Amino acid sequence: MVYAYLPQILGELMVYSKKQTSCILNWLLFLVASPCTWKYKASKCSMAYCCSIALSTFTLLFTLFVAFTAQGFWKKFSEYREQATVFYKQRFIILLKGEVPNSYYVWSSYPLLNHAEETHVRIAVLEEYESDFNDDGKPDLIELNVTFPIEEKDKIYGVFYMFLFDYQLDQRSRFSISDSQLMVHESGDAMETAVLDDLEHVTASSSLTVSGDLWLDQATPFWSSGRDPDHGGALINESSLDLAQYNPVAIVSRNSFRNFTTTLKR
Repeated sequence: MVYAYLPQILGELMVYSKKQTSCILNWLLFLVASPCTWKYKASKCSMAYCCSIALSTFTLLFTLFVAFTAQGFWKKFSEYREQATVFYKQRFIILLKGEVPNSYYVWSSYPLLNHAEETHVRIAVLEEYESDFNDDGKPDLIELNVTFPIEEKDKIYGVFYMFLFDYQLDQRSRFSISDSQLMVHESGDAMETAVLDDLEHVTASSSLTVSGDLWLDQATPFWSSGRDPDHGGALINESSLDLAQYNPVAIVSRNSFRNFTTTLKR
C-alpha cells in the first residue's frame, strides 16, 4: 500500500513546486518592468520655470529666423517656361555703315528721324511674315525682310538695326501700362521690347541674315502674380523733338538699363 501511493504524492509535490517558482519569477519581472518614478513641477515664480520659457521662446524664434533666411518655409524665387505672345509693332530703325563715318544710309518708321537725315535716307522695303504652326494664336515665327536700294559703288561694312515688338505673358506675370507713350502703341497687358544689334564686318557685304530664338532676359524677377509696373518705358518717345534719342549708342544704353531685354539666341 505504501509503494502504491508514493508516485502520486511525489507528483503532487512537483506540481506545487512549479507553481511556486512561476509566482516568484512573475513577481521579479513585475518589479523590473514597473520602476518607481517621481515628477516635480516648479512654480511659475521659480528660476527653473523662467529658464524653460526663455529656452522655448529662443528655440521657436531661432527656428523661424533660420527658416526665413535660408528659404526653408517657402520659395522666394522660382522660374518657369512660357511661350510669350509676340507681335511686330511696325517700329524700326536701320542704319547701314560705309567706309567712312559720314558715309551711311538710314531708314526708319519715325518721320522726325527721316526728315533730319534727309541726305542719308534710302527708302527701304520691309516685308513681314508671321507663322503660327500649332494654331494657338501665338506667332511661332516672325520673318522680316528689308531691302535697301544700294548701288554698286556703295560699300557697306556694318549695320545697326532696331525692331520693336509687343511682348505679352499670360501664365503668371502681367504688365501694367502706366506710361502714356506706351498706351498709344500697346494694347492689353503687352510690354514694348526691342531686338537690336550693331554688327561690323571687315569686308564689304551686300546682304545680311540674322536668325535665332527670341529670349527674355531679366535683371530682377517679375511678380509671381498680378501686374508688374516695372516695364521700363518706351525706348523712343515719338512726341519728343530730341534727335539724340535716335542715336544708336543712346538706344543701346537705354535698353541695357531696362529690367527686361530680349535677345536673339542663335
